[in-house]
Amino acid sequence: ANAFSSSSFVTSVEFEKFAELTSQTRDFNYLSITMGTRTLGTAVLDEEIEAYYEDNQNQFTEEESVIIEYVLLDKASISDELNVDEADLQAQYDIEREEFEGSSEKRASHILFEISPEVPVEAALELAQNAKTRIDGGEEFSDLALELSIDTVSAEEGGDIGFSDGTAFPVEIEEALNLLTLNEISSPVVSEFGVHLVKLTQEADNSFPSFEETKSRLERDITSSEVERIYAERLQDLSNLAFETGDLLTIGEELTLEIQRSDPVPRSGGSGIFSDLDVVEAAYSDEVLIDGNNSDVIELSDSQSLVVRVLEFNEASVQPLAEVDAEIAVLIRTQMEREAVQELGNQLLTALEQERSIDELLSQNELTWISETDIERNSFVVNREIVNEVFSLPKPTQEIRRSNLTLSNGTFVLVELNQVNEGSIDSIPEEQIVGLSNSIKTDLGNNDFQAYMASLRESAEIQTNLEQAF
Repeated sequence: ANAFSSSSFVTSVEFEKFAELTSQTRDFNYLSITMGTRTLGTAVLDEEIEAYYEDNQNQFTEEESVIIEYVLLDKASISDELNVDEADLQAQYDIEREEFEGSSEKRASHILFEISPEVPVEAALELAQNAKTRIDGGEEFSDLALELSIDTVSAEEGGDIGFSDGTAFPVEIEEALNLLTLNEISSPVVSEFGVHLVKLTQEADNSFPSFEETKSRLERDITSSEVERIYAERLQDLSNLAFETGDLLTIGEELTLEIQRSDPVPRSGGSGIFSDLDVVEAAYSDEVLIDGNNSDVIELSDSQSLVVRVLEFNEASVQPLAEVDAEIAVLIRTQMEREAVQELGNQLLTALEQERSIDELLSQNELTWISETDIERNSFVVNREIVNEVFSLPKPTQEIRRSNLTLSNGTFVLVELNQVNEGSIDSIPEEQIVGLSNSIKTDLGNNDFQAYMASLRESAEIQTNLEQAF
C-alpha cells in the first residue's frame, strides 16, 4: 500500500485543473417550502388512525422487558458512613511530623496535563503553556489546578502533591524543583505521567505545616483507606451471599443495603446502570430469568458493584390503540404536510418549466427567492444539501439550470443555477498548495491500490476458513 501511495504523482496540468474545480464558486437562487401548518384545516380522521395502526403495528410493539430488583454496593455510601475520630487524625499528623523533622524535604504543587493518543505531547505542552500564561497574567495556581489538572485528588488541594526529599517525585519534577525559588512556577515539564506545571510551595528549611492546615488531607487519606478496606470485605460477602441465598432480602439485611427496583428494562438496555451491557445480559441469562436465581456480582466500576434478580418478566406486546393514537395522528399529519409541500413544489416547478408566472403562488404561500453569489463548494453559509445539489448541476449555457430536492427535514427546495465562476490556482493561498498537492497524490495512490486489490480478487481463487469447515 505504501508503495502505491508514495509513488503516485500529479502533473502540473492535472493540478491546475483540480485547483480550478476546487476554487470554483457558483451563483444561484433557491426557494424553500417548509413543512408547518399547511394542512391544519384538514382533520385527521379516526378511520385513518385506525387504518395506520392496523397496517403498521410493528411500529407500536413494546419489546419484552424485565423489572429488576437489585442491591448496589457503593464506595460513596460507605464513605458517608465513616466519621474519622479527631484522635486518629492527630495520631497520623504526629507520625508525619516525626518523619518530616530533620529531613530536607521540599513541598510542591502541580497541574497535570494528559498525554495520550488523542492528546500528543505537543498538544499537552501547548495546554500547559497556556495555563502558565494565565497564571503569569494573575490567575491563581490553585484555581487552575482545580479547573485543568487531570490529577483530581491533588487538584482539590490546590495542586498539592506533598513533600519530597529528592526521590519521591519523578526525576524531571525533582530537577525542576531544584531550579525554583519559593512560590515560583516552572515551565512545562514532561514526565512519564504527562506534562506538569510545578510550583515550589515550601522550602527545605520551612517548618512542618500545622495540624489545621493538614487536617482535611489527613481525613481524606484515612477515609479513603478505610473505605477501600470495608468495600473489599463487603464485596466478598456480597459475592458469597448472592450465591448462597435465594433472594435479596438476606443480602440487604446482612450488608445494610437497600433493595431497589427498576423500571421495565428491555433487552436493548435501559438508562443509568441498566445501560451497562453486563447488567442486561445478567438479567436475561437463563440462571436469573428462567431459574429465578440471584446474579453473580456485577462490577460496574472500581467503586460500584451490584447483584440483580428478576422480579417480573413482560412479554413483547403491541401497545393498545388508545395509547398511541395521538402519536399516529402526528405521524399522519407529518405525512400530510410532506405531501402538501411536495404538491406545492411541483406546482411551482411545472409553472416555471412552462414559463408561467409564479408570483401569485409565491404571494399566497408567503414564499420568496433567496439569492446567493460566489458560494464555494465546501461552504457552510447555505444548507449543505442545497450546496451539494447546486454543484451537481452542469454549467448553464443559454438557459438557467433548474433542479429540486427534498431536504432531510422534509423541506422542498427549488434551485436555479445562474452562473458558474471558474476558479484558478492563483486564488489558492500559497501555504495550501503543497497540502493540496499531497492530498491529490495520496488519493490517486489509494485509488490505484484499491484497483490493484480488486484486480487480484477477481483473478484469484480464494477459499475462506468457513468454506473449508464444510
